[in-house]
Amino acid sequence: YYKTYFFAALFNSIIDNTDKVAGYFGECGRLGIKVLPPHVNHSRYRFAAEDDNIRFGLGAVRNVGRSFAEEIFKEREENGKFSSPGDFIRRMTGKDINKRAVSELILGGALDNLGPCRAQMQGAYENIMAAASYESKHNAAGQISLFDVSEEVITKDDYPNIKEYDHKTLLAYEKEAVGIYVTGHPLDEYRQLLERAADTKISEIKNEDESFDGRKVKIAGMVAARKNKVTKNNTQMAFLTFEDLSGSIEVIVFPKTLITYD
Repeated sequence: YYKTYFFAALFNSIIDNTDKVAGYFGECGRLGIKVLPPHVNHSRYRFAAEDDNIRFGLGAVRNVGRSFAEEIFKEREENGKFSSPGDFIRRMTGKDINKRAVSELILGGALDNLGPCRAQMQGAYENIMAAASYESKHNAAGQISLFDVSEEVITKDDYPNIKEYDHKTLLAYEKEAVGIYVTGHPLDEYRQLLERAADTKISEIKNEDESFDGRKVKIAGMVAARKNKVTKNNTQMAFLTFEDLSGSIEVIVFPKTLITYD
């Protein structure tokens, strides 16, 4: 049990270093410690031990600042857990809520299991926020009008009748929102193959306590991003973001190698 507290504290000490978080995330998996995704009904601002697991902090989600994250925790403690995306949005309206934060919370899995799937929530949250803002302003002013009946229609939480994102898209959005893959990894099905093909993990290369200068290593994974650049000699070279299950690293591909293998 003490291991979960140790890793929670470790994650909090490197919360702004995504590469290190990813590396220790993999180590938790190896030790059988599950790192749970962020969630508005369970997370605090920082990483925290939750039974034998570690719960991702809301502060790790893009565009969710400390103030908003702490407002979420305060509202939950004072008035109970959120029952739906609409309930969350309405209760947080006027408390530093903004569209970007809600979108990232949805895509990062922080509103999962509150009813609709992520794709449906993503397609509806702006309308729900507009309705919640409308309700809040009129309730604050104590206004009652002939349009109250139509307001019920406006404030109803309508979700588009669409399917959930496919698994690859879900993971891509999740990484964009949180910085790392939490609920899975695109390379999971190739784990054994990668372990046989590689002799070094990216997290090991990036470990500041060990030098790999001058050493030849084999890493195995996928190209997550690529950017080509024209050299002074008018040839092409490439800058790759290469990922394995432990993290990512930049790889420079010089012209001769690029011509051979591109």
